[in-house]
Amino acid sequence: NKVAERTRDLMESIKEADERRRAIVNMLEDINEAHKQLSKTNLELKEAQAKLIQSAKMAAVGQLAGGVAHEINNPLTGVLNNIQLIKLESEANKDLVLSPDLKGLLDIIEESALRCKRITQGLLDFSRAGKKPYQTTSINEVVEKALQLAEYEIKLEGAKVIKELNPGIPLVIADPNQIQQIILNILNNAKWALHNRQSVEETAQIRLKTFASGDNKSIIVEISDNGCGI
Repeated sequence: NKVAERTRDLMESIKEADERRRAIVNMLEDINEAHKQLSKTNLELKEAQAKLIQSAKMAAVGQLAGGVAHEINNPLTGVLNNIQLIKLESEANKDLVLSPDLKGLLDIIEESALRCKRITQGLLDFSRAGKKPYQTTSINEVVEKALQLAEYEIKLEGAKVIKELNPGIPLVIADPNQIQQIILNILNNAKWALHNRQSVEETAQIRLKTFASGDNKSIIVEISDNGCGI
């Protein structure tokens, strides 16, 4: 009887120990799962924080770009007005005769100043949030404005820009600033791909094409390059 009783006690102890072991294993699994969730949440918080910081940086850069563009735009207007005044005076006043070389230089200065004014105006439009973001928009104009902002860095890569913008595509209702940001991002990717291309023998090029879908219900912007790919 004592042997049987001791055996029952031993089996009970083994059973209790096994239950405690299972409880500890379950607890460890719960702790491990909680640790995984905590790590995932921590990573998500870091990513959210990085995005928030980047958004703040972009907002600050946009504000700075708008301010700089505004400050540059004012003297540019004065330069253009004075050049056009000189041209008008030379046409109206017979005593003021401009040599062909000087007139050619004035034309070059005027065209350069107009180009700078278009770029600064593009920066101003891009940096300010519109009161009516969704508006009647020309996709071709958005592409042209994005190119104006990215043109300098593209030229640094020695790249050729090929434009195939269909003038017959219809206008769309869209937020032009957001579309311009998308095109700028793709152009930056294309510039990076051109910089890292394997073959430098072929001329670097970026091709931009706009066209309407077959049913004329969609506008397509196609951007391609002959870089290394991304």
